[in-house]
Amino acid sequence: MKKHGTKDAEEVIPTPDPEPMVEPEPKPEPKISRRIPAASLVVEYKDRGIVLNPNLIESQNVSEEGIEKLKELHLERLMLMDEMDHEKKSTRLHVMAEEYEHLEFRLQKAWGFPESRKYHRWWEVPKCTCPNMDNKDNYPCDYRIIAGNCPVHSIGKPKSKFRLFLQKIYSKFVK
Repeated sequence: MKKHGTKDAEEVIPTPDPEPMVEPEPKPEPKISRRIPAASLVVEYKDRGIVLNPNLIESQNVSEEGIEKLKELHLERLMLMDEMDHEKKSTRLHVMAEEYEHLEFRLQKAWGFPESRKYHRWWEVPKCTCPNMDNKDNYPCDYRIIAGNCPVHSIGKPKSKFRLFLQKIYSKFVK
C-alpha cells in the first residue's frame, strides 16, 4: 500500500496491488497426423493431383481403410476430369457431370460428412462455362447458376429422344 497525503494531514488510500503477470496460454498445436507420411496422402493422375488434408483426417477420425477409400475416390474423380477434358460430345459431358456429382456424394460419405449437393463445387469441372464467380460467391448453396450455353450443364432444347431422356434424368437431380 502507498501513503498519500498533504503536509497537514496524512491520509492512507489503499491502492490495489498490481495483478501478477499471467503468461498467455500457448496456442494448441494443430492436429497433424503423425501416423501417416505426407507422401502417402498425395493422389496424382497425369497433370492433376490433390493432397488429402491430414488435419481433416484427424478431426474426422478417418481409418487407414478410409484413407485408401478416399484416395481411390479422388483418383476416380481425377480420371473422370481427364476424360471430360478430351470429350467433345455435349450429351456425353452431361452424363459425366452426373458421374462427377455421384462421386462428390461418395467422397462426402467417405469423409464422414452428411451428403449434401450444396457443398459440391460442380462448376469446376472441365469445359464448364457456368459463371465461376457467381457460383463461388453463393457457395455453399442449393441453387445453381447455369450458363445457357454450358456444354456440361445446360440441357437446352432437346434435339433427340436421347437428349430428352437426359433432360428428364438431369431434372431429377437439379431442382
